[in-house]
Amino acid sequence: MNGDEMNGDLSNSDLPNEGETNAYERRCRRLIRAYPPRYRKTRGEEIVATLLELAEPGRNAPSLRDILDVVRGGLLQRLRERPPEWRLALYRLFRVRLPARHLGWVRDDLAGRLLVEREFLWTILVVGAPLLLLELTGLSETFLGPRLHNGLWYFYMGFFLLVSYLAARFRREILRHRMLAKHGLLPDGSPGPDGSSGPVRS
Repeated sequence: MNGDEMNGDLSNSDLPNEGETNAYERRCRRLIRAYPPRYRKTRGEEIVATLLELAEPGRNAPSLRDILDVVRGGLLQRLRERPPEWRLALYRLFRVRLPARHLGWVRDDLAGRLLVEREFLWTILVVGAPLLLLELTGLSETFLGPRLHNGLWYFYMGFFLLVSYLAARFRREILRHRMLAKHGLLPDGSPGPDGSSGPVRS
């Protein structure tokens, strides 16, 4: 077998073709979405390059082991900077400013497309949990009265939540900018003029 035949065999059997490489890379880029946006921005290309380097010939998707490793790493990274639940509750419900160590998480949260939906779920939890507790303990009729207990209260509450959600959607950008300013960040998420994490002064 001459050199040309050997090269031909190698290119045909051992090396992935361009279509396979593109498909593999696309799946890798979808996979690294397990990591927070801020992490993907700084380390995403490095992770993709590592996955491409480890790719076995002929594969068009990462192995199950690689998938689990990336997902595990992404979840751990998300949890590492996530504020504790009690701080998160204050942040969601009362717009309380988080400590500087959570600024990376704040940037990602405020840049997310589902910012309003996440806050709205917390509102439903706070409003709905007491009502559910009253219903489960049989005290709802005692506290709400027979008329409201028959459904009128829940209609009013549903209407209130719907209006609150629509209003929040309308004011989403205002909310985002106010929360960024409260954390000392500019509208694009970058640090304020003094580079500190304190509130921006006008």
